[in-house]
Amino acid sequence: MAVIVKELEEVKEKHGQKRRTEIIDNEAEIQIEDLIQEEEMVVTISHSVTSSARRSPRTRRKKRGGKGNKGMEAREDDFLNQLFIASTHSLVFFFSNRGKVYVKKVYEVPQAARSAKGRAIVNFIEMEPDEKIAAITR
Repeated sequence: MAVIVKELEEVKEKHGQKRRTEIIDNEAEIQIEDLIQEEEMVVTISHSVTSSARRSPRTRRKKRGGKGNKGMEAREDDFLNQLFIASTHSLVFFFSNRGKVYVKKVYEVPQAARSAKGRAIVNFIEMEPDEKIAAITR
């Protein structure tokens, strides 16, 4: 054991230097948005009383002879009210009938399959009772 200690002390004397780098505590702030890939999404809003919203990835067009894609299946009394394409980092503004504005990023709108109905807007925007969405814009 003494031999090892002696050799390490010789190495320290021969090659030892004062540390050149400074080690500091640096807590980097990581936002959720930094972890979400930016891509174009198709956002759809239904017309029904319980307006539902969903987003799905934008896909490329089919080549010649393609059969197309099946879209959202709505109930008989419901239809598509809005459809827009936006980046996952874009803002969507939900205006209520009481004059309030709720702001969400596109990635906060629930993602669903192309044929899915979507999720009721009141479930992912915390609104007051009897409050309804009057308009949506991006």
